[in-house]
Amino acid sequence: MRRDTVGIVRNAVTENRRAYVLVNNRSEGNAPLTIQVLNDPLRDEPT
Repeated sequence: MRRDTVGIVRNAVTENRRAYVLVNNRSEGNAPLTIQVLNDPLRDEPT
């Protein structure tokens, strides 16, 4: 799920589109940690 989400966001950014990711506790039980884990590879990606 994480890899797919990061891929979708990257594709949207590449296409100059907005991407919204809704995160809650249902999938992993810790939404703040999920956000951090999804954000880290996106920040490391060169623009």
